[in-house]
Amino acid sequence: MSDYDCRQTVMSSAYHGRRSRTIEVPIARLRVRFEWLTGLKQPIFRNVRLVGSWDRHGRYADEKRIFAMKKFTAPDGCPAWRADVRLDDAQRGWTFRWGVIVDTQHQKAAWGIPNSSAQHRSFELREDGQVERYYLTQCRRLGANKLWREGTKKPALTFSVWAPNAREVDALAIQRADTSGATDVASSTPSA
Repeated sequence: MSDYDCRQTVMSSAYHGRRSRTIEVPIARLRVRFEWLTGLKQPIFRNVRLVGSWDRHGRYADEKRIFAMKKFTAPDGCPAWRADVRLDDAQRGWTFRWGVIVDTQHQKAAWGIPNSSAQHRSFELREDGQVERYYLTQCRRLGANKLWREGTKKPALTFSVWAPNAREVDALAIQRADTSGATDVASSTPSA
């Protein structure tokens, strides 16, 4: 029985003569994707593992389950890791905990969520396809940054700002118009 493909076994007491049979009935499960995004260009992490508060059937448990995470390149062009887990649909609305353990050149089994006193994140199980993300650093999330879209050779430009009390945000873009050095300056105000 796989951690990712849990089934519930139901015993049938339908006797036909002296026979009984076991029937496997799939339980409804919700896929949750966990992403750990470093925001760092240097490949300093390896053996990245997801730690979660669920048992092998996808139900909440105080015991910790550990899963290997798969490496991918995040839209900011930095190394990141993800793992998909299936949790029991009957526990929709429950609060689960998760964390990340990583190995570095200098330390094995370091917590990958260092700014939390409990070193884990919490989430409420809501729906199939739910995504839970943790950003190790915000340095490639705010301001002007390259955005690497899948299947493209050149990055796009993205601009993000965190200004919860702002009524308006202006971004000034400077673009080269020709090879003579002339520039075209444009200002835009994105709609909220």
